[in-house]
Amino acid sequence: MLPELRRYATLSHCWGSLQITRLLTTNQEIFKKGIQVDTLQPTFQHAIRVVRLLGLRYIWIDSLCIVQDSVIDWETESARMGKVYRHASINIAAASSLDARGGLSVGHEPLNLRGWVLQERLLSARTVHFTKSEIVWHCLEDLGSESVPDQCGLTKEMDKLVAIFGIAADLEQLTGDQCLAGLWRSQMPSCLLW
Repeated sequence: MLPELRRYATLSHCWGSLQITRLLTTNQEIFKKGIQVDTLQPTFQHAIRVVRLLGLRYIWIDSLCIVQDSVIDWETESARMGKVYRHASINIAAASSLDARGGLSVGHEPLNLRGWVLQERLLSARTVHFTKSEIVWHCLEDLGSESVPDQCGLTKEMDKLVAIFGIAADLEQLTGDQCLAGLWRSQMPSCLLW
């Protein structure tokens, strides 16, 4: 994981049913030496191009930064994802792509149906959305046109609690309160009066 002082971008994207390029225990050493950009799917290539145009050197892409066939690495890194998105200079949202083949193009916006998008949107300081009809920018100071998705699907059902944990951890820091199984410690007595 990158130190917080380095400037980097993150990518929000739909995996879809496509077998995307992934970091695995079998290719980890090869990936450490470098990944040929032209071998990646269009969404990843376009995001890398945007990152370079923005003058950034690094991009965090979940499938390339978390060892996908290691339960230990996934548990460790997925618990850190909230911080990864919080400390990114910008989050690039491939909102119109059903999978990694779609690139950063305009069209329908399936990204908003992903379960992880809630954490990615709430914790990213800045996001540029490549949407159906335009490129939309939002930051922490201006959330006027963005809304929390109503229906979010998850590739894996077990991802739900981990995604929410990232948001809860951030809120704990902001409020000084503690989240206990979805309830806030400071409000525990009244929360139990049902």
